[in-house]
Amino acid sequence: MKRYPPPGRLIKVNNHKLHLYCTGTGSPTVILEAAAQSSSLDWGYVQPPIAQLTRVCSYDRAGFAWSELGPEPRTARQAADELHSLLNAAGEQGPYILVGASYGGHIVRIFAHDYSEQVSGVILVDARPEKLFSTPAIQQQARASLGFLRVIAFLGEFGLSRPLIATIPEKMMPPAAAPLYKSHPGSYEIVFQHKLWYASYAEAQAMETDDALVAAIESMGDTPLIVIRHGKPMFGSLSPPAAEEMEQKWQAYQEEIAGESSAGRIIVAEASGHSIQVEQPAIIVKAVQQLLKSP
Repeated sequence: MKRYPPPGRLIKVNNHKLHLYCTGTGSPTVILEAAAQSSSLDWGYVQPPIAQLTRVCSYDRAGFAWSELGPEPRTARQAADELHSLLNAAGEQGPYILVGASYGGHIVRIFAHDYSEQVSGVILVDARPEKLFSTPAIQQQARASLGFLRVIAFLGEFGLSRPLIATIPEKMMPPAAAPLYKSHPGSYEIVFQHKLWYASYAEAQAMETDDALVAAIESMGDTPLIVIRHGKPMFGSLSPPAAEEMEQKWQAYQEEIAGESSAGRIIVAEASGHSIQVEQPAIIVKAVQQLLKSP
């Protein structure tokens, strides 16, 4: 942390510090919420062009990159409340356009519901559907992922996880993100600290709770909503029939999410898999432009 200081500010929220990185000027302010096991660095292709349009902030949830570990349970509502407290403590002011990738979609949907008066628009980037993860194939994947994270977090208690995770960064990272990380010295060292696995495990444990929290939000009213979904198949680890079924369900659920707002619409990132923010970042920037022009 001393060798690679944060680009933004470390701000105390409750009893831990969170990293907030804001650039640009203007209003509304765009808030970038990362996916699971991800950090503010993943918005490196998105934040600079948005900063040319308006103010934009990325941040690290508790335990990720430059942020300290936070209290458990690590539910999406806890994360949404901490984000709200972080923005207040930093002196940032709404209205906000919230951009949430994958699991980050849960957090921004809860934020938009709980603090609706401060939100002028929402962009969901291949957001995790709360219904999809009740299917047997995805449940099996989730259990396997949770078990892996539990082992890594346990080994970290004894300083034994470093050799095991030495090759993980390249395997976890989409190829399009590699140049981004290589252009920022210390990215691997900052992101893949032991606390990443504690934080990831804590968030994964809350998955069912988070799905229930989001499912309870029946409507986003007339909040301007853009749902960006992937165009390239993303379930390659499943058998071909199961992968096709999951793709069909994913697309149907994205339509359902867009329908939660009377001002919701779908955009398809035809050339992207799940990591649209690094594969086709211009689509997200264009979506922000559209919401900035909305009355």
